[in-house]
Amino acid sequence: MRISEARATRPSTFARRVALWPLGGVLVLVGVCLAVGGAWLASLGGSLYYLPTGIACAVAGVLLWRGRRVGSWLYMATFAATAIWALGEVGPAFWLLVPRLGGPLVLLLWLLAPFVQRHLDGKAPLRAGLRFGVAAGLAGLAGLGLYLADSSAMFRPAAAGADGTLSASASNLPTRWADYGGDKAGTRYSPAAQITPANVADLKPAWTYRTGDMPKPGAPQMFQATPLQIGDTLYLCTPHNIVIALDADTGKERWRHDPKVNATGVYTIACRGVTYHETT
Repeated sequence: MRISEARATRPSTFARRVALWPLGGVLVLVGVCLAVGGAWLASLGGSLYYLPTGIACAVAGVLLWRGRRVGSWLYMATFAATAIWALGEVGPAFWLLVPRLGGPLVLLLWLLAPFVQRHLDGKAPLRAGLRFGVAAGLAGLAGLGLYLADSSAMFRPAAAGADGTLSASASNLPTRWADYGGDKAGTRYSPAAQITPANVADLKPAWTYRTGDMPKPGAPQMFQATPLQIGDTLYLCTPHNIVIALDADTGKERWRHDPKVNATGVYTIACRGVTYHETT
């Protein structure tokens, strides 16, 4: 009687494979990609994070494929290390953490799901369902907290005073716009302090400029580029990828480069911006 009861409660081989093999395969695939790319990146002098992380993911995948619970613990440790690395690299910035932790978090929740945990060997220190619920709840609360904190800072000029003007320390920053969003974080804030809520209504155009890049009859063509300002020069591009440099004070054209783009057969053409790189 006891033998038959034990056999009835033991997971079938098919159910075990369905529960463990897809997750193990995904971890092995992710691990191999990370390890190969990480080795190449390390050889170029880049980050050393990806190589050991890839190896750990691949080993965890193999162990989970075989139903070994130690694979579960190995991936959880890898995720914890990844979270520490991500926070150290970008800080508590929600949108910068999403690409670094989003995918690993999905795999972690998959791993901690009860239908996976009950097919692993050994005795779990916590019931699988409880572990899954706690992990999902903590991940949700952490994500919500980071999002709210990051959003409140994103839409508030950090150095603005009560009257809306920027502090002296912020106004001394270089007045340049080297990235489409103002800086690498895409905050879209200018350190210029001469424009305030008190005088913004009195602003008038200083100059206008026409690129001369006209759309073909009947075809939509939109100017979508955010000009960059480096020093006293504005750089922009037109829908036909013509790159133009203008004097920022007068709007006078300094030079232009027309690559003679062949837009035959292209219904909608656009150039969404230029990039700038400064060598040391």
